[in-house]
Amino acid sequence: MREIGALTAVLGGLDMLVFTAGIGEHSAELRQRICDELGFIGPVLDAEANARNASRISTDASRIVVGVEPANEEWVAARHAALAVGA
Repeated sequence: MREIGALTAVLGGLDMLVFTAGIGEHSAELRQRICDELGFIGPVLDAEANARNASRISTDASRIVVGVEPANEEWVAARHAALAVGA
């Protein structure tokens, strides 16, 4: 929470908050708890969208867009390997 708050201050606000990777992608409860604590930036989650890990989980009433983006570490590693060997 401290890191998100600090980055929000440095950036002068947020337009979008994206959850990714294992826990961020698969824990609706954690996403809800984090957004509840970030009330000062105005995230409002759609409970149904959050429960099904939709790509957009915020409501139209939310002051920022909140999303879920699947991580694809294997693809990133393969891409870096291909670039390293000149493929």
